[in-house]
Amino acid sequence: MSVAYALEKIWGPHLSQRELEVGRLVVAGYSTQKIAETLFISENTVKTHLRNLFRKTKTRSRIELYRKLVESGVAAPSLRTFGESLPDRFEPLFAELTAGRDGGACITAVVMQLEFQKDERPADPPEGIVDLLATSIRQRDHLFPWKEGLYLLVLPGSDRASSLDVAERLVRKLQRWAQLKGLMVRAAVGTAALNEGAGTAESVVELAARRLKSIHLNS
Repeated sequence: MSVAYALEKIWGPHLSQRELEVGRLVVAGYSTQKIAETLFISENTVKTHLRNLFRKTKTRSRIELYRKLVESGVAAPSLRTFGESLPDRFEPLFAELTAGRDGGACITAVVMQLEFQKDERPADPPEGIVDLLATSIRQRDHLFPWKEGLYLLVLPGSDRASSLDVAERLVRKLQRWAQLKGLMVRAAVGTAALNEGAGTAESVVELAARRLKSIHLNS
């Protein structure tokens, strides 16, 4: 059964028809802009439906909603949800790194989800976020802006534990920067070694996405 079917089966009676439509597109990986274009509504209207959807499902983000649906046992996880439409440069890099002697065992992919709030309402990511992240990692590391609110990091020479430390330091630096702009950050991070999964870029990213856990930040 699909993740979208699980959404309707578990929460359908509590959601409006429009919230269900938005929810189906969210778990399919659509951005806010794409949802608005598909449903012929404004992006602000999409954001309103998302707030209601998260409140009613007791989740705080797209990926937390997806993970909750998968963990319910009603839906079979699909690689096409988060593994599709990877950044163009990610798959060639994955092939190059996994062709090495250790098959990618000492290289970690990190999925980082960032959501910004202002006055307890969702806010657009501030300009400069990619530059800030890119200048905060080592020269041999790789950063890929991905879908809305999602970023991929590839950290050669780092195991999963050390990669989590790197990601947490990035998030804390980002938090300090965002606070100067009057914003708060919610972040979740998941990791997977490049030799995990089914041996494909898509399966490694999907595995990292399933492992997403919130980083608790102190103000």
